[in-house]
Amino acid sequence: MSLCRLLSVAGLEQECGRRADYVRWCGELSACVSERALHGKDNFAGRFLLTDTLYFLTTETGTCYDETRMNRCHDLLIGLMEGNESFLMAPDACRIEPALARCLEAYFYPQLDADDAWASLLQAIFASWCASLSPDKGWTDVTDDLAWQRVETLNRYSYLFLDNTYDTAVRQAYACYARRMPVADTSTPALYACYQAMSQGHLLADGEALATRVAAVLRQRLSQYPVGSAEACCCLAVCVEQLCRSILLDCRKEMMRCTA
Repeated sequence: MSLCRLLSVAGLEQECGRRADYVRWCGELSACVSERALHGKDNFAGRFLLTDTLYFLTTETGTCYDETRMNRCHDLLIGLMEGNESFLMAPDACRIEPALARCLEAYFYPQLDADDAWASLLQAIFASWCASLSPDKGWTDVTDDLAWQRVETLNRYSYLFLDNTYDTAVRQAYACYARRMPVADTSTPALYACYQAMSQGHLLADGEALATRVAAVLRQRLSQYPVGSAEACCCLAVCVEQLCRSILLDCRKEMMRCTA
């Protein structure tokens, strides 16, 4: 995805390959994700994560709105939701919520239907997060990776729907968890989730320096993990993303220099 975006903006096909190839590969990956979400053996939380990934691939790789691909995402979400509302009472409900909330954000974008039961569920999840947030201590009994996913999801809601209802909570949570990052014993999933949140900007626009520090730590850890492991993939993804961002920044500086 990082390389696909880079090619879209900077036009470096000679160096990085054709954008059309990256779009095709993302399409093939989308088909695999969809198949696994429908017929795989993942638990409920895993299937929501897969659906969230499919929404991401659909919205980030197209040059225009693709109704067919988006409807495939919607159908997966509907299949997960209908008749399974009790999933929020499951033992792993806490870990389901961020992925569920991101799926609902994508489902409703660009307009949230206030009278829809799923919209009410989304707001209830966010209200619960905000009510249980301590500005000084964060969320009790919530791992740092999950906390950063909450920050990312609330920040995303703010800019997708131009709604500042939860902006204070985003800023408080960011300030609380940023003070802890990064340290030697911070888990790789937490560092990855932190970086993903910082990459959104918006209310977290001041997190660029933190994102750079996190990327440096993950770059150092990359060689510690077996090739193909989940941890190695997280480290590699951040390294590539950070490199692409650096190249884009250099391209923008060069464009400004040429037009000055």
